[in-house]
Amino acid sequence: MADKTDIEHWRMSKAGTVANKFEEDMVSQVLEKEGIPFLIRRYSDTAYDGLYIPQKGWASVMVPDEFVERARGIIETLEKDFGTEDPEPGGPKPGIKKQGAD
Repeated sequence: MADKTDIEHWRMSKAGTVANKFEEDMVSQVLEKEGIPFLIRRYSDTAYDGLYIPQKGWASVMVPDEFVERARGIIETLEKDFGTEDPEPGGPKPGIKKQGAD
């Protein structure tokens, strides 16, 4: 197995989606504090003036495969703590989104 500090050998998976810069900062701070390496993949594009944000969200939270479950748990906790959970069954989710198992 590759050295955990060697980012070139990590296989990254999507742990969740954030809806805005505030949520991005919040998730980033918690993941950093927990020692979970992460990458924020933003969908904002100046050429298209944010065209993809309504469909995909503000950004995806990518983490190495070995940290996916921990990161999803953190994102789920933040959903509960900050009230970004689905307000009604089947309705759109306004905030942080946990990526489900594929």
